[in-house]
Amino acid sequence: MKTFLATALLALASQAARATVLAKPMFMYSSTTTDATSYSETYMRIDLGYLSAKGWFYGASFLNAGGSTPGINTATNSYGPTFGWASGKEFGPYVFGHYYIPQEDNRLANSKRSGWAADLGYKLLLRRYTFVIEVSYRRESLKSDISTLSYKYIEPSFGLFLTF
Repeated sequence: MKTFLATALLALASQAARATVLAKPMFMYSSTTTDATSYSETYMRIDLGYLSAKGWFYGASFLNAGGSTPGINTATNSYGPTFGWASGKEFGPYVFGHYYIPQEDNRLANSKRSGWAADLGYKLLLRRYTFVIEVSYRRESLKSDISTLSYKYIEPSFGLFLTF
């Protein structure tokens, strides 16, 4: 499947006139402590693809998200296609959508995880770098032989728009 995504990106790039390569690394960290337990979560996503002259983005996304409670690790990796639009101005909004391809999950035996996410963000040029702040709404479905679990996340994050 990874080879398919890479081939699709190269095929789209060969047809894209005046397309720019865009890398968008995003980061988030949160920590919660109660009387007896503590929980922390980290989130790192990299969107990589092509941004057309009209602002349309097509590419792929890699997500590493996970949390930990003492003695438990819930880290997961996901990847899949990403499409979206970004304002052509130095300051402006963007909207991206992601689909995460079904794959094995380490939290339950014989389980597969898939999902999707939608990002709403704003980019701003400060000196030479374009910083972005965004809110992502992410849904995951975890299917096993026994049951199906559904998770919803609302994740504020920050990152960069890097164009080449």
